[in-house]
Amino acid sequence: MKPPIPVTSQPDLFDARDEDVSDRDSPDSLAITRPEDYSDEDLIAAIPKAGLLSVDALCSEIVARSLVAAVPALEALWKNFTGFGPNKPHRQQLAVIDTLARLDDARPHAALRRIVLSRTLPDSLLPVTLQAAIMARLALPARFVEPLLAHDETTVRQAAFSLAVRSGVAIDRLREGLHDPTDEIRRLAAVALGLRGDAQARQPLIRELSHSPSTDVVEAITVVWDDDVIVHLGRCGNRHPRLAGAVLEALHDIGTARALTVAGNLQVATDD
Repeated sequence: MKPPIPVTSQPDLFDARDEDVSDRDSPDSLAITRPEDYSDEDLIAAIPKAGLLSVDALCSEIVARSLVAAVPALEALWKNFTGFGPNKPHRQQLAVIDTLARLDDARPHAALRRIVLSRTLPDSLLPVTLQAAIMARLALPARFVEPLLAHDETTVRQAAFSLAVRSGVAIDRLREGLHDPTDEIRRLAAVALGLRGDAQARQPLIRELSHSPSTDVVEAITVVWDDDVIVHLGRCGNRHPRLAGAVLEALHDIGTARALTVAGNLQVATDD
């Protein structure tokens, strides 16, 4: 059995609650650790005591092994930092969030969901936890996501619109995003509305298809298609070969005679 990774001292919740200690050195700075040499049991046992210089390597090894059994240990590490990070996230906090998102299983994703919805989550961690929720494809309560659509911070609004469809956010709230001052948020709002089948997304998505096409735009506009959309899809496939496969799939999904004709012409052009 390998020796355990040295234990770092935990901050005093009462004396340093608002102090940013994320960049302090720790006793494990002198340790040479090879987490890949640890047994699963030793790796899990080391997580709740992980220091600044060991936590990333430990968590990377957990992901590499798809070690879902480490979830309780990751939650224990997270709880060690409850109340910390109001101004700057701690490395341990970031590592826990990232690891739970990357473990492809319902148990770590449920733990991540608890963290995202926690009332004790520091504001500094909101953007990164929302991004983790997107990575894990979480469905969050609409009552949690909707207020974030109007958040002052652009990155938070972007994440909220990315989560909106899976979270069942009201159509009216999504439509407000079409008037956001940020281009990316207007795009995300249009995609969300398109996926929800709202015809008000059609023209914004046509503009996106012409100027900044992507697979998610193609997917969304296919839900709210009309004959004009079919023409624009064909043009997009011809102009952007990297999207030709997605466009062909969309046209076949639409399945009308006109769509299949455009798909046939695009297939010929692609084959040439």
